[in-house]
Amino acid sequence: MKDFCNFNTNLSSINTSLIVLIPKKDNAETVNDYRPISLLNYSLKCITKILSSRLQSKILQLVHTNQYGFIKGRTIHDCLAWSFQFIHLCHHSKKEIIILKLDFEKAFDRVEHQAIMEILKHKGFSEKWVSWVQNLLSTASSAVLLNGIPGKNFKCKRGGKTRRSPLSPSLCSSS
Repeated sequence: MKDFCNFNTNLSSINTSLIVLIPKKDNAETVNDYRPISLLNYSLKCITKILSSRLQSKILQLVHTNQYGFIKGRTIHDCLAWSFQFIHLCHHSKKEIIILKLDFEKAFDRVEHQAIMEILKHKGFSEKWVSWVQNLLSTASSAVLLNGIPGKNFKCKRGGKTRRSPLSPSLCSSS
């Protein structure tokens, strides 16, 4: 961790993961019948967990009070309760309303790295923090493990290393 913080380590050697496809049901036949699970290097997982913990202490200053996903101390159930309360109030006021539900499933997997970096800078993150995140994102790669044989490595260009990294949801929530 000390070497990472002082930029004295090459993350390329540990910032790679193997993606394993786990069947969701017996006799899986299509791609949708599998759940991708990423196996991440333990050292990298520790680094991202520490950064995620540090980010949690500041994240409440960065996100809207109505944002519930991936915020320590907040749950999706709080959001549902708030939504039902709002609908109840609107129903009793007899005002016409439109309810729009957007599905942000795995949204943090789709955020471009450059966008994450620009938003972190705009939100006032220190140059050191931005450099740490840039180092993590720019060295990220994956390979699919099929029948015990890893395929070719490919660079990760979106998300915070996807769901593998403890930092990913928090990082993209703050962006």
